[in-house]
Amino acid sequence: LVQLFSNFVCERVPQLTPGEITTFVVALTTGALPMDEFWLFMLAKRVQDTASAFSAEQIVVIAHRYAERGLEDEEFYDA
Repeated sequence: LVQLFSNFVCERVPQLTPGEITTFVVALTTGALPMDEFWLFMLAKRVQDTASAFSAEQIVVIAHRYAERGLEDEEFYDA
């Protein structure tokens, strides 16, 4: 069931809004849920590819969450 849900979400990452992506990143990095590095990687790549669609506040929140969890990625920060 978890794998099915994970596949469902990952297939739809391109359809997520910047607000939805920010919400997922916050939820997956709070510690309340198990951190899923694959989802976070997929979301980071989406942010990287569409950075201009995000507000400055959303980018700051996402970057801070990734840094807090030690998920820095040079390509992500370069974008």
